[in-house]
Amino acid sequence: MFTNIKTHVVGLQHVELTDSIIRELQMNASLRLMHMPENPFDRNAIGVYVGAFRIGYIRRKHSKVFVRALASSAWTVTVCSDEPASITRYSKSFPVTVRVEAKQAPVTVAPKIQPAEAGGIYRLHLKKSGQAYIGQAKHINSRLTEHWRDMALGIHANYKLQEYWIQHGPSLIEAEVVELMPVTARQVHCQPFQFANGLA
Repeated sequence: MFTNIKTHVVGLQHVELTDSIIRELQMNASLRLMHMPENPFDRNAIGVYVGAFRIGYIRRKHSKVFVRALASSAWTVTVCSDEPASITRYSKSFPVTVRVEAKQAPVTVAPKIQPAEAGGIYRLHLKKSGQAYIGQAKHINSRLTEHWRDMALGIHANYKLQEYWIQHGPSLIEAEVVELMPVTARQVHCQPFQFANGLA
């Protein structure tokens, strides 16, 4: 089981990139991630390295997603540049794809709603806390599968939802449809993988 997450390496303007480092980056050099809890601005900061040289950090909004995966021997985390040839000494950031893969696939099955191809607005009801995550998707069941996969991997983008999963498990999360949307309306109004309102 794995997931690929698109993000950026940022902060390149704060380091002095040598010509040799730039050439390595342009040739798609091997990148390494390291959690840096001593960072005074972000305890979830993740540095990005070429060899022993730190070139920047994973974008802050994504860094906390990868912290658990980096700390656990159950997952493999790899990162590669999406546009290596575009990196110059004037670059402030560049796009990367981070792949998180479970060495042994977690046993988890996402709930299914009916009708099977339904799209629209859905709610994840957290039975223990009474909170709810509200989202929308063209295909709700596909989106639920992604939610359960990412929570099982420990890398769900919603930190509170991930914490709830860790503390209480999937049996205390109930998926339900709030509003179904016809196929024709979905094509115009409903963007996949966007949520209308995050976990309160």
